[in-house]
Amino acid sequence: MIVREHDMGLVMIEQHEHGKLAGDFAKQLSSAVLAPDEPYASDLITAIYEHDRGWIYLDKKPLWNEETGKPYTFVDYPLEPKLAAYQQGLDEVEDMSPYASLICSMHFASFTQQAHETAWKRFLRHEENRQDRLRRELGLEAEHPALLRHFRLLQLCDDLSLYVCLNEPGADKEAEHPWFRDGFAHTSFLNPAEDTPVTAYWREREFVEVRPFLFSDPFEVSVTYRKLAKERVRLMGGEAAYKSSSPRTGLLRIQ
Repeated sequence: MIVREHDMGLVMIEQHEHGKLAGDFAKQLSSAVLAPDEPYASDLITAIYEHDRGWIYLDKKPLWNEETGKPYTFVDYPLEPKLAAYQQGLDEVEDMSPYASLICSMHFASFTQQAHETAWKRFLRHEENRQDRLRRELGLEAEHPALLRHFRLLQLCDDLSLYVCLNEPGADKEAEHPWFRDGFAHTSFLNPAEDTPVTAYWREREFVEVRPFLFSDPFEVSVTYRKLAKERVRLMGGEAAYKSSSPRTGLLRIQ
């Protein structure tokens, strides 16, 4: 779950909805960034759309942190059930596309926040074995240039979606989530003329500018979210308040 505070309430976005938004960014990439006919291009699109599908089951019943009065997020969710969900999601993606699962596995294995935990080390070994097996089956070297580029494109689309979901629409650069104020990590290869990261800016509440512009044309995206009043959470409890809320859709123009 992605959660941000807004006025007197909470904005909550399910991880798989964020994944759909990331996939929508990927589908709009220009042919210079992702050529439709290049090997595994469609598998990469699948990977980006489905990378967080393991959260589908967890987010249908958000786990509430009674100490904070807010649900656990993808950042602080208890580790063991989170890792089990990651593996289940990766297994399901592998059934759709082994290449997509390979890219998604590389993505999760790159996380370092809890690398010291025993459960994480066990998860990492499992995913390294998955990656070795899939590369053998696909006939790909670990340092295959296209594979590494696709991994970075998944990270970029993931970050673009998180940029939209974690920030208050229209936020000034100084007020943005700290992850993205200086641009998106590992993206300078997409901006070789200036050798600087790809960066996004809120120009208005419903308008985000991306520089350099990596897409074929300006386009619109939508994001599904729920909004919970804190008083409603206090009276009903978090889970009941979430269940009784209605999904909303926000529209955003990218150019």
